[in-house]
Amino acid sequence: MVMEIKRIGLICCFLPVVLAIWAMSAPAKRNISSQPVNLDELDVYNYAKTPIEDVKQLRVVAFNIEFGSKYDVIEQYLKEQLKYPGAVVFLLSEVDRLHSRTGDRHVARDLAETLGLNAVWGVEFAEHNDRTPETPGATGNAILSNVPLRNARIVRHTAMFDWKKIGRFTDEERDGQRMSLVADVVIGNDVVASVVSTHLESRTDGAGRAKQMKEIIKAIGGNPIPTIIGGDMNEQAHGALFDDIEAGGFFNAFPDNHDKTGDCIVKDNGQPSCMVKIDWIFYRGLDMTLSAVDSPMDKSGILMSDHTPVRAEFRLK
Repeated sequence: MVMEIKRIGLICCFLPVVLAIWAMSAPAKRNISSQPVNLDELDVYNYAKTPIEDVKQLRVVAFNIEFGSKYDVIEQYLKEQLKYPGAVVFLLSEVDRLHSRTGDRHVARDLAETLGLNAVWGVEFAEHNDRTPETPGATGNAILSNVPLRNARIVRHTAMFDWKKIGRFTDEERDGQRMSLVADVVIGNDVVASVVSTHLESRTDGAGRAKQMKEIIKAIGGNPIPTIIGGDMNEQAHGALFDDIEAGGFFNAFPDNHDKTGDCIVKDNGQPSCMVKIDWIFYRGLDMTLSAVDSPMDKSGILMSDHTPVRAEFRLK
């Protein structure tokens, strides 16, 4: 009886502590918009005013912009890239629309309007961690360009991780799954290339990402149009998906470049440091003239994102 009383006493002493720890680790209160996000919708904008015709050069920049949290410096980086004397295409991932963490702005639309670009944006996830329930917060992929974009479509990937069920414990509960966004690039009256902005699953293994890459290649099919795939692949060099890239007739734009591109931070000395190489550009049917990994930090020392932009330039046929 004495032992039982002691046991009850211990439970009474520790129960408040356990409950306090549980309360701190439980997901934050979620504000889910009453306006559901349509996972199949595409937002299309045409802000480019000056026709670009008869150019024989194409620059492609793939950039995970970490939701667009550092909007001003991202905008400035894109503006600098547009000084290129040819067609420019931006393949962006983690691009927010109406989410509280990025000021409820439509990042892709605002970039396109400010810079005078055409744009298409598609939903990857409807986010449950949005703190402004009057707007349906979502994140996705975008393609922006100074030339027309046509025939935009979404390739929805097989789910490799249950973001809705498991994500709630890290305040990342979401509806949807990984996707790739495809569009045709038009110069004059000609489709000069198809481009793919992709974001493969981080919470899976190489086989899971290889399956998602196969889905992209299958969706493209035997398209005779030159094709470029770019984005955050969440895969390091020599991962399983590189076999599928080669089998699909694609080339790696960075075969000998080992500059790291992901998990970027600012070190104590103020310099950027990235931990892994997971952002790539693959191409077929084009002659590449240059590829580069840019700094994730702008000239004033602000980290634009936790990823670096990667870019490649091509000669159009």
